[in-house]
Amino acid sequence: MATTAHSLLVGVGSMLGDDQIGWMVAERIAGKLSTGPAVSGSAERGAAFLLKSPSGNISVRLATIPLDVLDWMDGVRRLHVVDACRSLHPAGKVHRLDWSILATNTANDSRDSALRIGGNTTHDFGILEVLKLAEQTGRLPDEVVIWAIDGKRFELGDRITDEVEQVVSSVVDRILAEIPVATNSNAAAAG
Repeated sequence: MATTAHSLLVGVGSMLGDDQIGWMVAERIAGKLSTGPAVSGSAERGAAFLLKSPSGNISVRLATIPLDVLDWMDGVRRLHVVDACRSLHPAGKVHRLDWSILATNTANDSRDSALRIGGNTTHDFGILEVLKLAEQTGRLPDEVVIWAIDGKRFELGDRITDEVEQVVSSVVDRILAEIPVATNSNAAAAG
């Protein structure tokens, strides 16, 4: 029997308005994949949900500090990261970025200044730097996808904008279509 790949989904975020999108998507996926009350926790740094499916293990984690992701990569073959971003696009625009392509484009640190992944942060080490470090240290998973969702409000006390909140379900569906899992309805149909 072939071994299955372990997948990790990380929602990066904070309580700063649209920066909550990573947490919202991760929590929604954890809820969809859960087979019962095992999903617990809330949007707090390091909150983790381990979900098992016939296709392999899926871990869902919430992060406020992108550098934490580096500690969670052991044994991971497939990594999906969801985070807010700022670009020239309107709030709610979803960007799917494949690391193998993105890394080639950022090899000389010449990132597209029109797309900044992460909301307001006090940390200099963003998810792109974390992935670059993981690559340099041989810890980068085989498959890495970044889901960056444009936001426009990133201040303390801001509520998530309607445009950003409205894309949560579609982002969840797109991620679940890519990560080989059996949802509760699929598992029940197979059983």
